[in-house]
Amino acid sequence: MQKWSRPIIPLLICLAAGIVLGKTIPDHSLWAWILALSCIAGLIDRRNQPAAFIPLILFVCLGYISVQPWTTSVYPKTHFLQSDLQKTWQIDGVVISQPSSDQDRTQFDLELKSLGQDETRQAVIGAIKVTAVGVLTVPVSRGDRISFSGKIRPIRNFTNPGGFDYRQYLRFGGIDGSVYVKAQTITVTPDLRQFNWMKTVDRARSHIAFLIEAISEGDERAVLKALLIGDKQEVSDDLTQQFSRAGLSHLLAISGLHVGIVASVALWITIRILSYVPVLLWNAWVKKLAAILSIIPVIFYGLLAGMSPSTQRAVIMIAIFLLTFLIEREQESFNTIATAALLILILHPPSLFSISFQLSFASVLAIVAGMSLIYRKDPDQPKLSLKQKLISPVLVSLFATAGTFPIVMYYMNQFSMVSPAANFLVVPLMGFGVVPSGLLAVCLYPFTVTGAEWVLSISRELLHVSLILARFFGDLPFASIMTITPSLLEMGCYYVLLFILYRLSDTAPCGDIPPEAGKTGHAPSRKPIVVLLMALGMVITGDVAVAVYQRLYHDDLCVTVLDVGQGNATLLEFPKGPVMLVDGGGFPDRSTFDVGYRIVAPVLLKKWIKTIDILVLSHPDADHLNGLVYMVTHFNIGEIWATGEISDSDAYREFREIIQDRQIPLPDFNTLKRDRQINGAAVHILYPPPDALNRMERGIWPDRNNNSIVVSVSMGSASVLFPGDVMADAEKELITLNAGKLKNRILIAPHHGSKTSSTPLFIQAVGPESVIVSASWSNRRTLPHPTVLTRYHQAGCQIYNTAENGAIMIQIRGNGLKIVPMIESGLVKDQYRPSEK
Repeated sequence: MQKWSRPIIPLLICLAAGIVLGKTIPDHSLWAWILALSCIAGLIDRRNQPAAFIPLILFVCLGYISVQPWTTSVYPKTHFLQSDLQKTWQIDGVVISQPSSDQDRTQFDLELKSLGQDETRQAVIGAIKVTAVGVLTVPVSRGDRISFSGKIRPIRNFTNPGGFDYRQYLRFGGIDGSVYVKAQTITVTPDLRQFNWMKTVDRARSHIAFLIEAISEGDERAVLKALLIGDKQEVSDDLTQQFSRAGLSHLLAISGLHVGIVASVALWITIRILSYVPVLLWNAWVKKLAAILSIIPVIFYGLLAGMSPSTQRAVIMIAIFLLTFLIEREQESFNTIATAALLILILHPPSLFSISFQLSFASVLAIVAGMSLIYRKDPDQPKLSLKQKLISPVLVSLFATAGTFPIVMYYMNQFSMVSPAANFLVVPLMGFGVVPSGLLAVCLYPFTVTGAEWVLSISRELLHVSLILARFFGDLPFASIMTITPSLLEMGCYYVLLFILYRLSDTAPCGDIPPEAGKTGHAPSRKPIVVLLMALGMVITGDVAVAVYQRLYHDDLCVTVLDVGQGNATLLEFPKGPVMLVDGGGFPDRSTFDVGYRIVAPVLLKKWIKTIDILVLSHPDADHLNGLVYMVTHFNIGEIWATGEISDSDAYREFREIIQDRQIPLPDFNTLKRDRQINGAAVHILYPPPDALNRMERGIWPDRNNNSIVVSVSMGSASVLFPGDVMADAEKELITLNAGKLKNRILIAPHHGSKTSSTPLFIQAVGPESVIVSASWSNRRTLPHPTVLTRYHQAGCQIYNTAENGAIMIQIRGNGLKIVPMIESGLVKDQYRPSEK
């Protein structure tokens, strides 16, 4: 490894590569162990000088092996997933996360100890997420041993193209199941242990929460809790959105920025105090001892904040940086950062896939690299000038934004246009004002409540000014733009481009010859960098060409029936680019889970779609409408097709208000053109009749389901029928109005396969080859109903279900038709298999 000037960096890259490989292709640990042991044997054998690449291969293998507990599909016999999950169990376990409450429900993670029925119990391993509905009759906190009865469910995903892998996300946190339970049925087993440090910390956090509540209210109280004790439960969605638009979201979650500021302030204060001790000055121990002592407030802040995974990573990263002061030579920033990342990945390999890990290290690397280029060390001017000190915060914000740009696009689909200015003003106020004064109040609290309240009131006033600024930037009409979702290749190209620009700047003649020049006295050659730049340009050009073709020049009709749980949402991509969205799915309570934001929008943005030419609302039921509220708010909409039927729901009122405010065309249904040609594809509105609204007002078809818009889309001899939620009566009229015109090769099952729909006469009139049911897994209404499935089987139909198959993709080219369910196609592994051991 002598050839590497920064040996930690290649080892880190190889470890990360092994972790990625272990997630992508799991369950091959035996081969990884064999290769790893071979590498170790090669390093031990000193008869020959081992090749430099052997440690790199070893770290790839170690990365692969280390992540297997979180990615393998093989569970041990003692894991709770090996039990019969159809049964109701008496569940016993230990609470391992701080419970969070929202309205009438409380959530926490539970490490299972045993499952039982009647008098028998079996020891199990694994952890689940518990949702307790109602009011807890006994307080529950971390470290409590509790028991209750419930039915455990494996974690299931909404499986859509480019969708968020919620199951893998929870599994990286050690969670493999979930359970809903009535809060009053939970019992807490008395803790026989003398001391529980988690309870002690949580009690301290509770006292701090009471202190904050005593001197503040509203958003100030919510943000103070978030900054000091890591409790974000009271932070409103509106404030979160404003911070996001202003590019200040990182300030609401305790991360490397907050911990780093605490460390900086502690180091600055400690150095000045220790400077008055002569013996420390004489032996050059001031900085070393100050660095060690500064770790104490860092750990204290981490504990106070609840030591969430992101906080743990920040504490480790800052602690490693402080420990570098003990080394008797100048710090090498890149090696220090790599060492911190390496240690974090060794302790918890899935951290690599955490957005907080990625944002933290991307921003720190960008800041260090950028600032090292701007302020190259000059022996004649070892300290920064006043001008440089004033401009540094702006540069730090710019470099951090540049370093995290594609990650923010990938996860949040949003880019703040005002982030540098907002961060320049708000970060110093909150970081060096609110947090330090708040922590000082915490330290004073055990000795003087009055003094703590007085200091915390200063923190509150500084926060008040910060919130005014954050709202100002967040409310600007140009504050942020919605972005498409970049691919991993595109993200990689971006970071390679940053590296090239860094190397070109680093090798550029500027004052002294850089250290890399070595004994020759000449700067490194730019030729390899230029060659890499040309290769990168070719890759980017090819990627853009493919993406543009897939978006605007494809000649097929692509239909994607999305997996939205209990509801309907279908995306149609017509030849040459026009887009139609039929319904948007939705949960009854949008505040609990916004299907438009969480499911539908990410699918469109992954496909580079920001404009919906035609948006169809079949009828205003929540499971078809609620997801569209987000779509009409954030996407460009060409026109909306709807019957005009009114609903008394808040979501419907918001939907109509947004349409009016944005002046989105909403033609009257009775004058709407019912037959259209879109680049070779035919679209027909088959139902209800043009006078539908008049009939509704007269009380005919009073059920909204029977007023659903029915659309048929065809190209060549292939066609798809979208019947909404029509039931038996509407099906009968639909057949009468479209005699001989209902034949479609693919049918989206009406009303999610309910027994009130899909009559034998309707199935015969449509004559589908394939039927797609859009329904949730194990729903209460038994959808699709067994009798309906029997009818379709008897008609010779191939049946697909989004609950089992995930999103169903249909590709129509000419007269050819191809159906690809995401799970059955092998694109997604959705099952676990029991251990054979």
